[in-house]
Amino acid sequence: MEFFKTITIRSIDLLIQTTIILLTARYYGADGRGYIAAGVSIASIIGGAGGLSLGKVAIRILTKRDLDIATFFREKFATLMLLALVLAIVSVCVATALYVLTPSFFGGLPRNITLIFIVLIPYYVWITYSTYLFSIGNKILIHNKIIIYFRTFYISGALLLVVILGSPIKYFIVLMAVVFYAQMATEITLLIRIFKPKLSWDGKAAIDLLADGGLLHVDTVGGYLLGAANIVVLNYYLQPQSVGIYQFALQMIALLGVIGMVGQLFAFADIAKYGVDDCWPRYKRIIAVSMAFLIAGAAVAYFVFPLVLEPLGLEEFEPSVPIFRLLLIAAFGQSLALLMGPQWVGRGLLKTMAGLTSITGLGAIILSLYLVPRMGIFGAAYAYFGSYVLAAVANTVFIIYLESRSRQGKREFL
Repeated sequence: MEFFKTITIRSIDLLIQTTIILLTARYYGADGRGYIAAGVSIASIIGGAGGLSLGKVAIRILTKRDLDIATFFREKFATLMLLALVLAIVSVCVATALYVLTPSFFGGLPRNITLIFIVLIPYYVWITYSTYLFSIGNKILIHNKIIIYFRTFYISGALLLVVILGSPIKYFIVLMAVVFYAQMATEITLLIRIFKPKLSWDGKAAIDLLADGGLLHVDTVGGYLLGAANIVVLNYYLQPQSVGIYQFALQMIALLGVIGMVGQLFAFADIAKYGVDDCWPRYKRIIAVSMAFLIAGAAVAYFVFPLVLEPLGLEEFEPSVPIFRLLLIAAFGQSLALLMGPQWVGRGLLKTMAGLTSITGLGAIILSLYLVPRMGIFGAAYAYFGSYVLAAVANTVFIIYLESRSRQGKREFL
C-alpha cells in the first residue's frame, strides 16, 4: 500500500515537473531550455562528485556494521552534516576556479546564469544525501510530502514569473535556487526533529564515512557521467538551441525514471530493515511492479509525445521526437540500474559496481566526444543509449545470479 501511495505522490510530482518543463520550453524556447539543461548538468556533476557519496555510505554502514537506524542517526548524523557542509564549500570553490581558469567548460552559458548555478551547487550536494537518509529512516512518505509542497510553490512561482510577468530566464533560475534551498532547509530540520541526533562532531564516525566512500563514490561519479556528461559535451560543441532540444527529450525520459527511483527507495528501506538476503522475495516484487509501470508508461509515451507538441505551441521541439523514442529503450536500463543499486551496495560488491559504472560512464563520455561533433544531438543520444544497454545487460545477469542463489538457499555474507 505504501508503495502505491508513493507512486501516486511521485506521479503528482511528475505532473508538476512536466508542467514546469513545458512552460519554460514554451516561453523561453530551445535556447532557454539549453541554458537550464547545461547549468543543471554542470552543477549536478560538480555537486554529485563533491558530495563523496556519503548518503550511499550510510546504507553500507548500516548493513556492514549491524547498526540500528536510531543509533545511526543519533551518533553519526551531525558528523555527516558537517562533512556535507565542508564538501559543499569545496565544491563551490572548485566550480569558481573552473569558471575563472577555464570558462570554456561552461560553454555558451551567460555569466549571470552561470553564477546562479554555481551558488546552487550545495543543493546538488545535499540531494545525494537526502533521498538515502529519508529512505533508511523509513520516512519516505514524509519526504514525498515535502517534495510536493515545494513543487507546488515552485510551479506557482513559475506561473507568476514566466506566464503572467514574462520575466527573463535569470529570474526563473533565481526562483529555482530559492525553492531548492528552502526545501533543503526543511528536510534537514525535519530529520533533526524526528531523530534528535547528538549535535557534536565524531572524528571516528567521520573517518568511517570517508573510508567506506571510495568505491561507492566511483560508482556515483560514473552515474553522473552517464546522466549529465553528454549534455556538458553538447553545450561545449553546439549551440544552446541544440542542447535544449536534446535535453527536452531526455527530461521527458527522466520523468519515466521516477518509477525506478520510487522502487529504489523501498529497496533501500527493505535492506536496512530486513537484511540483504531476507528482503529478496519482496525485492523481486518491487522490480516486477516497477517494470510493469515502466512498460505501460513507455508504450503510452511513444505515441503521445509527438502528438502534444503542436497543441502546446512547442513546434520548435519537434526534432526531439526521434531522440525521445530512441531514449525510451535506454529508460529500461536506467530504471533497472536504479532498482539493483541497493543490492550491489548491500552485498558489498562495491568493486564490481564501481567498475561497471566507471566503464559505462567513461564509455558515455568517449562516445559523446566522438559522436557529438559528427552527428550532433543524435550522437549524444546514441552514446546515452549504448551505455544504458550495457548497464541493463549487466544488471539482468546479476538478477539471474541472485535468484539462482536464493533458490539454492545460499546467503551472501558481508
